[in-house]
Amino acid sequence: MRSLFSLLLFMGLLLGPTQFAYSGAASKVVDLLVNDSGLSELLTRKGIRGVAANRVKNSVRNSLMNLNYNGELPSAYQLKRILKNLSVDSSSGSPDAGLKAKLRSFINKSGDDITPDELTEVVNDLIYLSHRYGNGQATALACSQCVSDPLYKKGFKYTLEILEDSNSKKVMKQFLPKNSKQTRSFVFKTMKQEQLGDFSRATMDILSREEEKSLALFLGLKKLGSKKQKDFVQAVLDVSRKPDGSVQLLDPSNKHKLWKLFADDLGEKKLEGWTKILREVASESQGQRSKREAFFRVLEKRAGDHEGMKKQIKVLKRKNCFFQ
Repeated sequence: MRSLFSLLLFMGLLLGPTQFAYSGAASKVVDLLVNDSGLSELLTRKGIRGVAANRVKNSVRNSLMNLNYNGELPSAYQLKRILKNLSVDSSSGSPDAGLKAKLRSFINKSGDDITPDELTEVVNDLIYLSHRYGNGQATALACSQCVSDPLYKKGFKYTLEILEDSNSKKVMKQFLPKNSKQTRSFVFKTMKQEQLGDFSRATMDILSREEEKSLALFLGLKKLGSKKQKDFVQAVLDVSRKPDGSVQLLDPSNKHKLWKLFADDLGEKKLEGWTKILREVASESQGQRSKREAFFRVLEKRAGDHEGMKKQIKVLKRKNCFFQ
């Protein structure tokens, strides 16, 4: 019995430093990022707790797995190598090279020294670069303003989820290009071939860089989606129709982001519901360039006197989640 106690004590002494390694002042941000308890501790020290902290942790974990080619959670050493070798867009006007350099610098700081604002930048840049350049998982990027007010108020721009829909995963992993330059080329060519408007004319307020992969997913599902997914695509295109009958998916006079709904990983029932709503919007707005008013008219009609739904519609209007 005494020898067993001695063995357990010895094992405890061996395991102790490893177990608590992430609590010491010497721990770097990179060590904390790849460790669930370490990241929790870091977020707590920076005043981020509860549901907001869980959302951040989930997005960070998904980002790390997406950056790793095998879809597994990398070690701190692997993450540093991945970021060092990450090939990003360095063309004029692109911020990606600067974001990569800043991220690599911040993750080498001590966890005790990094400021709350710097931690927010680490999470934002990690999610952005992972979604744009990673391919270990099929991911969906969402604007935090439309997902979580607490996150948005603390400066977090995005959340990152792993897609569950089998068609979406197949399109993302097997059909779409693997880098941002090829993704832009795919979107440009597909929109031209399908007569959906001129992608080259799209400004950043209509389509930001981090949204390009979501648009590519929409176009991929137009070809390879299920019947209900293709029905939804057609409904979005009908809402994108100009008074002359042509379709302009990215229209400065009809600024919508309805093509991003596939990134919400909707089930068939919800997708069917959205399709019905958008068909009604298209019908009510014939001859009108902007479909925003018709969109909210349809939602308000469906809400009727339901106070909860009416409140949600006001939130959607204020946040510009679907129409700008």
